[in-house]
Amino acid sequence: MGKYTGGINHGFSGKTGSVIGSRWRKINYMKGLPRRSHKKATEGQIEQRDKFSMMVEFLVNLSDILVLGFNKINTNRQTVYNYALSYNLRWAFKTGDSGLEIDFSRVMISKGRLPKASDARAEMLPDNTVKVTWPPEAHTAVTSPEDKATVLLYCPVTKLGTVNSGKAERGDGGLVLAIPGNSSKDVCHVLIFFTSPGGDNSPTFYIGPVSYSEASFLSHS
Repeated sequence: MGKYTGGINHGFSGKTGSVIGSRWRKINYMKGLPRRSHKKATEGQIEQRDKFSMMVEFLVNLSDILVLGFNKINTNRQTVYNYALSYNLRWAFKTGDSGLEIDFSRVMISKGRLPKASDARAEMLPDNTVKVTWPPEAHTAVTSPEDKATVLLYCPVTKLGTVNSGKAERGDGGLVLAIPGNSSKDVCHVLIFFTSPGGDNSPTFYIGPVSYSEASFLSHS
């Protein structure tokens, strides 16, 4: 049963017949209950479900990064999580040797006006860590040695990730990440963005894949 919160001209919460009432950010919403369908799902529908499941699994533990990375996004109508989910569902997939998979070179976890960290590099070290480096100098008027680095290392086989956010500055020139779990023999992916002291971000830069078998610097534009 639905509950009125302010009279006939205001919103209600709960379920009334086939209508659900709710309120979010001081805005009243009504939606109908979904109708059951006995039609067999199309290939496109199945693919979209698979995309949704994979991307939710990837983003679900990155809430703090997304809040930082999209801190300038207008969230009056959409949370930063839903913003990131919507974008990455549309743009960050590809068909690989094993079928549908996330295209980490197109994943976006930040957005902003700072220059992209396209000079960053990553190297897998023998002690099962990954060393990420970048030039410590500020090359433009909008960058600063005090810009904070956020680096994500994600290993899709084990579905584990490591995050270093705000502990290293541009002026430090780099940091070291531990490889999560038993992922040292897998191909893992490294992404980075910077945040200025004023809160401006750089767009996400995909440094590249790293693996134990290729202890070399990799870069992707």
